[in-house]
Amino acid sequence: MKKLLSVLLLFLLTTGPAGMAQSKITLPDLFASKIQGNYFLYDDYRFDVSKVLNDEHLEEACNECIRQVGYIESTNLPKNITNFFKTVPVTLLPQDQLPQTSASSATLRGMYLPNESAIVLNIDSLYQNECDDYKDQTLLHELLHAFHHQRLGSNNLAIIKFFKEAKDHHYYNSENDPYANYLKSQTKYAKLKTNFDYMMRNDHEFFACTSIAFLNDFAPYEPFSRNNIYQHQPEYYHYLDNLFQTGRDPYIIERCLFSDFIDYLY
Repeated sequence: MKKLLSVLLLFLLTTGPAGMAQSKITLPDLFASKIQGNYFLYDDYRFDVSKVLNDEHLEEACNECIRQVGYIESTNLPKNITNFFKTVPVTLLPQDQLPQTSASSATLRGMYLPNESAIVLNIDSLYQNECDDYKDQTLLHELLHAFHHQRLGSNNLAIIKFFKEAKDHHYYNSENDPYANYLKSQTKYAKLKTNFDYMMRNDHEFFACTSIAFLNDFAPYEPFSRNNIYQHQPEYYHYLDNLFQTGRDPYIIERCLFSDFIDYLY
């Protein structure tokens, strides 16, 4: 009887609730299990890694993709939007295979390609971002471009109107923003300086950057905070609120100390 109980106890300790043996899975094994053919799969997102299968930093880059997917899910976006996100093809590329743009390939983290309705991500940038203090949201930024292009329409009149309004009135000017001035003064965040004024390049960057701040409460580049959107463009704020259906509080920043803002970002 004692022998039978011992065997039963050993069985319970080495099996799961479904009665299947559970072996210890190392991180490399777990990572490898998510690679199927040329794709890295996570939470119904598919990342084409066919061009970087032999890259020494593939695992770290995929871990960063997992973190960014987790951030997207934490925003509580409506299911119809996140379900759309999961249909957008995403390809990881080495830096020397990125599309040629006016921006330096050394600073290009990712890009949405309208003609292909697809996204490319810089694997080097993903790896470096995985190690950085400041965590970029490149995937969400590019998915917002895709959403703008494929669901709202590239020439969306409402977004164009809000963009022109902000540009004509010099809203979100980094020279006059206390958060921007603080970030500019900090050597630690020097790499962020190139992002200032990026939002006002066109209506697509305007929508993506303002949406990031709206969903994230704060951003280390224009428009810097959700409250800024509300203060400058309340009509646009309500447009985003209706679009994303998140019930965000526009005054959250007024109840936070400035140090809290910095700690929140970094």
